[in-house]
Amino acid sequence: MPEGPPKVALPLNESLYLLHPYNATLITTKTPDGQNNVATIAWIIPTSVNPPLITMSIRKNRFTYPIIQETGEFVVNIPTFDMAETVLRAGRMSGKNIDKFAELPFTARKAKMVTAPLIEECVAHLECKLWKTFEAGDHDLVIGEVIAAHVIEGYFTKTWDITKFRPAQHTGKEFFTTCGLETIEIKF
Repeated sequence: MPEGPPKVALPLNESLYLLHPYNATLITTKTPDGQNNVATIAWIIPTSVNPPLITMSIRKNRFTYPIIQETGEFVVNIPTFDMAETVLRAGRMSGKNIDKFAELPFTARKAKMVTAPLIEECVAHLECKLWKTFEAGDHDLVIGEVIAAHVIEGYFTKTWDITKFRPAQHTGKEFFTTCGLETIEIKF
């Protein structure tokens, strides 16, 4: 069998980017004294169907981390590709020093089940209660149980309609991409 193209070694500190792109998300929280906050997180995955759990990887030194630990809740807001620049800006500033809802084009809306706000400009939201937290190197794994979910009508029917929704997919550093318009269904 002929050999394929040569492969080069990659520094281990860059190796995790081989797993990208990931959908960028905006995590909203509310401090006990009522301050709304937004964090950009791309390292987030579904973890369980029953109960519905998601897991995100977040550093303990992020402003959002102790808020989640103290309040026990957060919202995963799903932005569009058109929001990529704002998503990156939100991730490059700290809510410790700045009100991101005042600085960025985000509109806070009341959630149905948690006190953390929804971001109106996003197409979907997962309201979550903290389930468990695990240490994992320089990040912690924060697991949330989804207790409510909302999406713009017509954008999602068992799967995303990517003719309507273009996700902001983070490929690493300051680079984003989105899905093409081709979807295939594979039947066995």
